[in-house]
Amino acid sequence: MKKKTKTWKLVLLGMFLFILVLAAICYGAVTRYYTDHFFKGTEINNFDCSNLSAEEVKTLISDEIMTYTISIEERDGITERLLAKELGMSYVDDQSVDKALVGQKAWQWVVQIFKTRELSVSAVSSYDKQVASAALKQLQCFQEGNYTKPENAYIKEGEASYEIVPEVEGTELDFDKVVETVLTAVDNHEESVNLDSAGCYAEPEIKSDNEALTSVVNAVNKYLSAKLTYDFGGDDRKVVVDGSVIKEWLQKGDNGLPVLGEDGAPVLVESALKEFVRVNMAKKYDTLGKPHEFKKHSGETITLTGGFYGWRMNQAKTAEAMLEAIKAGEQKEMEVYYHYTAANRGADDIGKTYVEVDITNQKLYCYEDGKLKVETDVVTGKPTEDRETPSDGIWSIIYKKKDAVLGEENNLEYRSPVDFWMPFNGNVGLHDADRWRSKYGGDIYKTNGSHGCVNMPRDAAEKVFNIVSKGTPVIVYGK
Repeated sequence: MKKKTKTWKLVLLGMFLFILVLAAICYGAVTRYYTDHFFKGTEINNFDCSNLSAEEVKTLISDEIMTYTISIEERDGITERLLAKELGMSYVDDQSVDKALVGQKAWQWVVQIFKTRELSVSAVSSYDKQVASAALKQLQCFQEGNYTKPENAYIKEGEASYEIVPEVEGTELDFDKVVETVLTAVDNHEESVNLDSAGCYAEPEIKSDNEALTSVVNAVNKYLSAKLTYDFGGDDRKVVVDGSVIKEWLQKGDNGLPVLGEDGAPVLVESALKEFVRVNMAKKYDTLGKPHEFKKHSGETITLTGGFYGWRMNQAKTAEAMLEAIKAGEQKEMEVYYHYTAANRGADDIGKTYVEVDITNQKLYCYEDGKLKVETDVVTGKPTEDRETPSDGIWSIIYKKKDAVLGEENNLEYRSPVDFWMPFNGNVGLHDADRWRSKYGGDIYKTNGSHGCVNMPRDAAEKVFNIVSKGTPVIVYGK
């Protein structure tokens, strides 16, 4: 019985030793396995690396690197993409995976396999700059016909003003800048890059806020904003000087743009302005020295070429005022300056109030506001070279005076007092003559005419005197 018991003990001891040896062999074998494999439950850079060798982990990292894509955002909402292989990317083994494997202490596998380990290793990559540059060069944004060059802002002449045409940004890229920008983004593992924000586009040299452009346009348009209206009597006799006219007077440089002076103001060709005043205003609307059409009391229309009556513009003063108003950019009715004026501002500068003297019929007619107020016989100058009354022309009342003495002060024979004196051409005028005449009209003037004046009865002279004023036209015709 004791012998059997001893035998069983030996069997049990042998079995225990066998199991122990077997366990040791298994432990050693697993330990050996985990010297070049990661423990179960190991995560590296968020990859499940359970029971993977270092090389297998490197392959995972390399495969992940090769999934890299960078989006290249361009203008006009266009996006292009480059893959890792197009960039010539590859994984750079810096031994960080091997170091992590060494550091896991394989002999602790019995404990570690029941835990989760999270590790982080560097995933260094590199790219081939030459390959990447070639890939970038093949992007659609660099292909001929797919991009537009930038255009500078410039000044454009309009009908009555100038404006700045904005610059065109275009879509032309600076290739070297694009390479630098994209590869920097790749170095930083960025998923996208905006070429516009990165300043990769070729920019216009001159933009719409360019001081040189804005100063010209603002200064010139101030002048061109002027609108000056000159009224020569009626809607159809107005001259408007606005931007469309003024811009033709601007001095321009070789580039066709208005020139600014040292004071920053546009330079006007004053000779052109003065020529406009001469041709479009004075020549067109001055009446002094020009033939006048006149409808006689009889209804007949005659042409009068003599006398001294009508409008004559002071061109220099008018042009000077115009220039100053343009510089100020004013918009208003302008005054026309004159050397000589007439009674009416219009095509008919005589108007409706005037004195008409008919030498042939020895008659005087005085109209007021178009109505005949006085009709009387008269005696005009004796028809001799030194005494005849100036005829076939228009003059105007120079002044009027009561109780005047006519003639030469030192010669009593030629001194004649009158009650109503209205000169219209030097010493030739209208006046009463009842002190020395009792008859008027007919052919009296041919033998006993005046020294040039128009003699009339006192009551008629008084009525005319009360109607006329300085500037009232006096029309004389006939022989």
